[in-house]
Amino acid sequence: MMKLLCLLSGLLILHQSGQGYGRNLNFEITTVDGKTVKGGYVVFDTMESLKPDLTSFQGDMIYEDNAIPVSIDYANGTVKLGTWANNLTKDFVVVTLDDFCAKWKYNFFDKKMQSFLAKTPLFVQWDDHIVTNNWWSGKIVGARLYQDGTSVNSLYTNPLQDFYEFNPIFWRGP
Repeated sequence: MMKLLCLLSGLLILHQSGQGYGRNLNFEITTVDGKTVKGGYVVFDTMESLKPDLTSFQGDMIYEDNAIPVSIDYANGTVKLGTWANNLTKDFVVVTLDDFCAKWKYNFFDKKMQSFLAKTPLFVQWDDHIVTNNWWSGKIVGARLYQDGTSVNSLYTNPLQDFYEFNPIFWRGP
């Protein structure tokens, strides 16, 4: 029987640089079998221990439209619980091909993720965050993240190229 590990949108949010959370060298968990896992994307160490035959990332692999600051406070909704310290930051929103490449490298630089991917075949799916959140062809963006009047059509070419470069699958081009 084949073991398939499927990661739906959002599962990797805290472990793959979304919503301001990046790699934290001090983050530590204890698994149900009592093993302590510390630093980086700890989820990949746990997933690797399951020895899946295949895994599927259903989007949200990277958040191109979110910066990763030096630190971010986290709370339970009302009370501040602590401060998340990011190891290395990517405190910018990307537009250029070099920017997109740097964002992908930020995630793939993690040793736990590298070890997991070296042992597990991967199926990936394109997601809206690889360009900008909730985008569609012809959408006009601006203000907070981009120059006013920027067409999303002018933004998707670079992330599409990097998506295929960092996920070696067949590409027929735009």
